[in-house]
Amino acid sequence: MYKIFINITQVFFILCIAGCGFRPVYTATTDTGHNIYVRDSLAQIEISTIPDKIGVDLRNNLMDKIYQAGSPANPMYRLDVKVKDLKIVETGIARDATTIREQLKLLVSAKLINIKTGEAIFDRDFSSITNYNILASEYATIIAREDAQTRAVNQIGDDIVTRLTLYLSGS
Repeated sequence: MYKIFINITQVFFILCIAGCGFRPVYTATTDTGHNIYVRDSLAQIEISTIPDKIGVDLRNNLMDKIYQAGSPANPMYRLDVKVKDLKIVETGIARDATTIREQLKLLVSAKLINIKTGEAIFDRDFSSITNYNILASEYATIIAREDAQTRAVNQIGDDIVTRLTLYLSGS
C-alpha cells in the first residue's frame, strides 16, 4: 500500500512539473522560424571590442564562454559591452588611519543588437563588487587588486552569458 502511494505521488509531481511550463534552458527554441539550440544562438553573437585592460579581459572572458568553435563568420547579433564605471573605495581603516582593505566596484552595460535590423533587443547593466586587502608589500597589493579585477570580470562574464542564455531561450 505504501509503495502504491509513493508511485502515485511521484506521478503527481511529474505531471505538476510538466504542467507548470518548466523546460530546460538548453532545449530547441524557435528563432526566425527555425528550431535551433541556445548554444547555436550564442555562437551567432559577435562581441565588439571593449577598450582598456579590463575591457580586453572581459571580452576574452566572454569569448571563452560563448564561442565553442571560434567566432562566427556571419553573425546574427552584435554584443556591445561598455565599462561604465570602475571605482575603488576604502572600506577598512586601521587605528592609525591607514587603509587596510579596499572594495572594487565594476559597472558594465551590455547591449545585444540584431545586425539585420540594427535594433537593440537586449540592454542591461551588470555590476560586481569584490574586496582585497592592502598589504605591507606594494607588489602584493597590486597582485591582490589585479586578482579582485579578475574576479569581478569573471562574475560579470558569467552574469552576461547567463542573462543572454535566458533571453535567447525565451525564458
